[in-house]
Amino acid sequence: MLRFSSVSYRIGKKIILNDLSFHLKRGEICFVTGAAASGKTTLLRLATCQIKPDSGLIYTAGIPLFRYKKAPEPLRRKISVVSKESEIFGSLSVLDNFRLQSLLLPVGKKEIKAVVELFELESVLNIEISTLSSDEKGRMLIASSVLKNPSLLFLDNPFCFFSYKSLQKIYQRIAFLSAQGLTVVFTAEQVPDFASGAIEVAIG
Repeated sequence: MLRFSSVSYRIGKKIILNDLSFHLKRGEICFVTGAAASGKTTLLRLATCQIKPDSGLIYTAGIPLFRYKKAPEPLRRKISVVSKESEIFGSLSVLDNFRLQSLLLPVGKKEIKAVVELFELESVLNIEISTLSSDEKGRMLIASSVLKNPSLLFLDNPFCFFSYKSLQKIYQRIAFLSAQGLTVVFTAEQVPDFASGAIEVAIG
C-alpha cells in the first residue's frame, strides 16, 4: 500500500532522508517517528507527490509516483491527509460540511451517520466548525477524511488536535477501520504505548 525504496531527499546540503526503505501492507498502521524537524512531514509530502525525492522509488496506494510530476487523480481519490493545515469550511456547521461532501462524493445519509457515530460527533452536528474545540475539530476532520473512503489515511502530528488520552480513544477507532482494510500512517515523536501493534518507521 505504501512503499519507499532507497529514498533520499535533501534541502541544499542538509540531508533530510537518506536511503530510506520500508513497505506497508493493506490494513497496517504505521507511526513515522522522530524529533521535531527530523523529516516526518517531509516523508508525508513525498508519499503524496507534493515533492519529489532526489533518488529512490515511491509507490503510494499501488501508484508509482516517480512517473508523475504532481499527484495524479487516481492518487487523490485513494488517499486522505489530516493535518493542522487541513482545509475546512469554518462558517458551516459540522452537518452542512458532511452534506457538502455528499454532493462531491458517492456517499449518502447512511455513510454520514456511520462516521458521525464512530467519531462521536452527534452533539456537535449543528455547531459551526469555527467554534469547535481542538478535539472536536480533529474528530470532524478525521471523520471527513474517512467519509471519502480512502485506501490510505495520513495523520500528520495528531497531537496538534488531541491530548494523549483523547488520541488513545481515536486510535481505537482507527484500529477498527484498519481491521477493515484501511492503511494508516501517523507522524509523532514516538509511538504511544497504547499503539503497541503498530509498525514504526524511525527517521532523523
